[in-house]
Amino acid sequence: MAGRADAKKETNVKKTNFDQPSQLLFIWSILMIYQDMAKLFWAEGKVR
Repeated sequence: MAGRADAKKETNVKKTNFDQPSQLLFIWSILMIYQDMAKLFWAEGKVR
């Protein structure tokens, strides 16, 4: 019966699609003070 409980938990997980994940990661890296990562995502955003 434990297998059924685990299966139900997995179906309750929300899946989110992000239109521009590099933009969100850029903002996150700025807030977390990851300058090198922010530069990477800045460059990625310019390409698109």
